[in-house]
Amino acid sequence: MIKMNSKRSPLLFFILAVALALPLLSCVKPGMAALRYGDLARNNKSWDEAIIQYDRSIQLDPSYALAYNNRGLAYYHKSDYPKSIADFTRAIELEPGNAAYHFNRGKAYLVSKEYKKAVSDFTRATEISEEYADAYYERGNTYYAMEEYAYAIDDYNRTMAINPDYENIYYARGNAYASVGEYELALSDYRTQLKKKPDDQEIHRKIGWMYTREGDYQKALESYNQAIVIDPRDPKSYKSRGQTYHIKGQYNLAIADYTKALQLDPNYAEVYVLRARSFTALLAYDKALADYDRAIEINPDYFEAYTEKGKLYLIRGDQDKALADIDMAISLRPDYAIAYNARGKIYQSRGQYREAVADYTRAIELDPEYGDAYYNRGGARFNLGEPEEAVSDFNRAVELSLDDDRYYQKRGYILYKKGDYERSIVDYNNYIEMNPDNPYAYLGRGNVHYNRGKYDLALADYNKAISLDPNLASAYYYRGNLYMKTGQHDLAINDYNKAIAINPAVYSYYNKRGIALRKLGRYDEALEDFSKAIALDPAYAWSYDNRAWTYFHMARYESALNDFNKAISLDAALEDAVRGRDATNKVMREIY
Repeated sequence: MIKMNSKRSPLLFFILAVALALPLLSCVKPGMAALRYGDLARNNKSWDEAIIQYDRSIQLDPSYALAYNNRGLAYYHKSDYPKSIADFTRAIELEPGNAAYHFNRGKAYLVSKEYKKAVSDFTRATEISEEYADAYYERGNTYYAMEEYAYAIDDYNRTMAINPDYENIYYARGNAYASVGEYELALSDYRTQLKKKPDDQEIHRKIGWMYTREGDYQKALESYNQAIVIDPRDPKSYKSRGQTYHIKGQYNLAIADYTKALQLDPNYAEVYVLRARSFTALLAYDKALADYDRAIEINPDYFEAYTEKGKLYLIRGDQDKALADIDMAISLRPDYAIAYNARGKIYQSRGQYREAVADYTRAIELDPEYGDAYYNRGGARFNLGEPEEAVSDFNRAVELSLDDDRYYQKRGYILYKKGDYERSIVDYNNYIEMNPDNPYAYLGRGNVHYNRGKYDLALADYNKAISLDPNLASAYYYRGNLYMKTGQHDLAINDYNKAIAINPAVYSYYNKRGIALRKLGRYDEALEDFSKAIALDPAYAWSYDNRAWTYFHMARYESALNDFNKAISLDAALEDAVRGRDATNKVMREIY
């Protein structure tokens, strides 16, 4: 061992210390101290102070990747996403193999809704670090936002494989399952998440909504009640419970819950729209309009509120206001398929069938799975005299919504009008199977049987319709027609009497009863009925023709000739009136 001179030892120790420290000093980056101050400020959520310190760090060392990354995090928390992305990009340029930098930029892209770029960054992070659970999870969230639910579920599964206890993973996967209609799997995930977080209101609400979708309203309400117990000041729970009450048809209870939610949050625009729908269901249209107006006042860009308000104006028969609101909705959201479908209904109600078809077509272009748009377009095409195209649209509507009885009813009717009775019967059978207590289903099928000459089957259906709704005037009318067809004129007159007693404003009821009375030789009564039919619809040529023949049988030839001429002026192709006019002229020439 070398002995040191005690007098020289302090100097020697200093030299030795410096020599040992030199390698360490060479490893310290010039901006590290400022970076650490920045991190302290960021941890305290002092974002501006953190940015100042990171600026100093970068000034001291422009190649310090971590400083750019951390400054990017500060900008991210300030919601200044363009600057955060720029900093993360610079960090990646300096250290392209750092998975965290790609992950951070991916999150900034995600909140900026630049989803494809986010996916690319999260994917790169997993390539660099295969066990990067956060990256798989956030990529799953990105796919969810892109409505690529299968990919989202796959990424959530990968996250769980790496970390089965990953926070909120069951909740996230449950949302994805629910979005693809896998409600049982969604419910299972929500329940698992609830075990981890039994006091999480949002999970209780999600479970409540799953039960609502399944039609188990009691369990749904129990879930919402539990959410309210956890926090009775959260308006979202009252909103959710109100939606279930609305679906149940308990509109007053729904309104009470929506009102409570609005007391807790008077600026909750969505709840005004929901309450307006419940008011509409109760025919309280003025209150509904007031709620739509309030929602729009809170959020002037609320295109759904404009759309719903427009629909309500259409119900009230104010087409101009309806059109103005729907136009506003489309101007705010040009890709909103529901608004085009709604505007198509307005055009259709105005008889502007071409314009209606154009709007329905646009709705379908925006949402190719929009069954209601196909259904409505089919109706408009039928109005345009395009039955083949109409049936094609109804076929597609049925394919998309096999459980919607309206589609079978409408297609059955179109097929009936086309004379395709066999296929029409199949649709009406499906309609009845799905809705066995709907009198119109039996009435429609009865008409098909009638036109097939199956009078016993038609009579059974008309009787069933009347038993379900004794005040269904049209059922008596069509049964009366059947009695007329089979020569049972007295029974026919009885049914026409009932139809008129229920609804005295339908000209065809008087017209048909007049024919039955005329066949029985009760000409004066028949004349009264035909005159009443003409008063109700002066443009219907057949009423003049029928009255003219009655005059003819009464030998009142001048009156008959006047009515035949009037019928022909209304419908020059009405051969029965032409034949009657010629017969009357011949008789008058022979007499005079």
